[in-house]
Amino acid sequence: MSYQSPEFKQLEAIQAWMATLTVWQTWTGQSGADLLDRVCWPLRNAPALPVAVLGLRGGKTINKTGAAGGSNFDPSGRIALWVYAADTGGDDEKQGYSDFGDLFYQLISEMADKAHEAPVLFNSFETPETPIVRSSWVTAPDEDEGLSAWWQGEIIISWGVEE
Repeated sequence: MSYQSPEFKQLEAIQAWMATLTVWQTWTGQSGADLLDRVCWPLRNAPALPVAVLGLRGGKTINKTGAAGGSNFDPSGRIALWVYAADTGGDDEKQGYSDFGDLFYQLISEMADKAHEAPVLFNSFETPETPIVRSSWVTAPDEDEGLSAWWQGEIIISWGVEE
């Protein structure tokens, strides 16, 4: 379904654009519709790991002219992109952290390099104070769904017209 609000148009555009990124294609080992499914919202819709999950953050609509008459409003906002991937390090947490972190930061670099090819006006790609966490740091293992050891990275995307 194609949505009409600027916020959900951004989610759909980012989903389609991420399917063009070489790092994401290599990381997931997917292509076509299967690759599109690896960028989803919310997390419950994730078909398997690795997956990128998009979530809306705050936004605003700015009057660019600053005048009441003939105002010209444009939207902007922030979107969180959480990347989840299985831990490949086994008992070597340093190896798992390094494997995930290297691909995670390669993804950010390619996103920045190819931002001009996206149908989204990107302003920045940021990471929070703690950009990468391991499942065992935040929750008990979930043996029922096979997600007992995973890494999560967060990218905060700023888009649209800013002041």
